[in-house]
Amino acid sequence: MICEILLLMMCIIVCLYASYTDIRYGLIKNAIIFPFAVIGIFIDTFYYIKIFPTGVRAFLLNVITMLIFSFILYMTHIWAAGDSKLLILISILIPIRITVIENGYYYGFMIVVYAFAFAFFYLIGDTIRGLIKIKGHVSGEKIWNQFKQYIKRLVINSIYILTLSKLERYIFMKQGFMNMYIQIIINICVLLLIVRIPLFQKIYILGPVSIASFGFSYFTGLWMLGKDRAIYYCIVAIFLLLEILMGEFNYEMIPTDSVKKGMILSRFTTITFTVSRIKGLPAVSTEDLRSRLTEEEAKAVLKWGKSKMGAERVQVVRKVPFAIFITLGTAMFMIVSYIFR
Repeated sequence: MICEILLLMMCIIVCLYASYTDIRYGLIKNAIIFPFAVIGIFIDTFYYIKIFPTGVRAFLLNVITMLIFSFILYMTHIWAAGDSKLLILISILIPIRITVIENGYYYGFMIVVYAFAFAFFYLIGDTIRGLIKIKGHVSGEKIWNQFKQYIKRLVINSIYILTLSKLERYIFMKQGFMNMYIQIIINICVLLLIVRIPLFQKIYILGPVSIASFGFSYFTGLWMLGKDRAIYYCIVAIFLLLEILMGEFNYEMIPTDSVKKGMILSRFTTITFTVSRIKGLPAVSTEDLRSRLTEEEAKAVLKWGKSKMGAERVQVVRKVPFAIFITLGTAMFMIVSYIFR
């Protein structure tokens, strides 16, 4: 009980502090992540070796799963390294014994599911607010073009999810291993990857995949079009729709003298820097976490703003403070664990 209380107290402190710094400064500081990770690992070592050895396997599975999710989300630039480190630390600090439900363990990857659910509702609300602000200023042609783009991407990504579903079902059946949670993890990770990598949208990749998928189904009888797979196609549809909607309200104009380290400038703004002679200005932005401003780049932008070719305002990409959603996801995870114990 003492070990579990210590771990849970540390988890609460880390989540609250990370949420505060992410909202206030746009980052999660290593000053709290690393010390708490060392202390947490020390307590875990004693806890799982001396007190609860039967939970070691489930604990390691949770940590490994979190590592995979964190790596995928970071490499696809959906969130920052600080968010990944926070998620891994949380998996270390949650005592596995308190997640026992009936005869099994409540898988920690559900924290990510809950976090994205909270983020989804936040972004929907933000999108509605943006629509209200620009009411009457959106052309029908633009809406139609976005709808066609949405349908195209929906078809492409559904093909990949369908193909993957067939392969995993066939492999798991051959091995006598059918675990719904593992399949969900694989599908979510692949969905995140294929949406973010342009190569997968090319016809010379999609064509052979489609043919191979059809041939595989013809010879194995696994078409994977039943109701049990509908959830994956719904996830794809919602994810893509949200991405397109948020693309319209992902920017805001701020005073140039308010630019700080860690902000992400829009592609349009950084293109205007190419004709400036001021050294240290950022390169053309990719509008994701790879283009976060360094201290030197932020200072160069401030200097540019005061120059003859500068501007009083610049366009930045709005950052979603994901630490608060991870915190809410962790809280939901613990509540569900307690209710269904």
